[in-house]
Amino acid sequence: MPPTAVTARRPRLRGTPFPSPAAKTMASCAPSSSTPCPSSRKRIETTSIDALGAWQAISAHDEAVNRDSSSNAVVEKGWQAVRDDGRVRTELLEAAYAEPRLRQLFPWTGMGELHFSRCTEHRWAWDIPYIQPAAEGTYWVSGPLRTETVGPAGTAQEAIAMVVELLPPGCGPAYIGTPEELAAHEATMRNQQTDDGSGGPGGATRPSTDRRTPHA
Repeated sequence: MPPTAVTARRPRLRGTPFPSPAAKTMASCAPSSSTPCPSSRKRIETTSIDALGAWQAISAHDEAVNRDSSSNAVVEKGWQAVRDDGRVRTELLEAAYAEPRLRQLFPWTGMGELHFSRCTEHRWAWDIPYIQPAAEGTYWVSGPLRTETVGPAGTAQEAIAMVVELLPPGCGPAYIGTPEELAAHEATMRNQQTDDGSGGPGGATRPSTDRRTPHA
């Protein structure tokens, strides 16, 4: 009978175990491998997301800075226009401009009155009291609407203080646009704050800008 063929088995050295699943995974993630391992891919994706978020934050910040700069320029032109108009008493105009909370608003005048608007375009926002000239160098504070009055003021400084006390909650720099565009912008901001679970400054909600009448 022909001899039976016997397949020799390679001896395994003592103390040399077969590769474990973890070792196989590490081998697949070796630098020579052309395909990133799952953990590497996750780190790359996380880094990309973080970079995108940082870029979006920087872009939003730059946009806000540019918008504020444009708003400041438009508002400053408004103040100069009121000065050039000449109908508002100089002492009142200087006192109003010296108050930072009023200087950031858009001024306009009619019949010698000094008005302040939270937007820069006509018909402006009628939600801030205005100052009227009165006899013997005094003033009268009215508004925000024509049918509303606040009271008399003996000096320009007193009139300014009365207006500042009645500014709407969260009153900030004038918005470049019309009252309708301002209202839409504020509605969007409120929705974003609601989605983020945060309220406005101190939980305050700005009043509607629809309270307005034709300018004088």
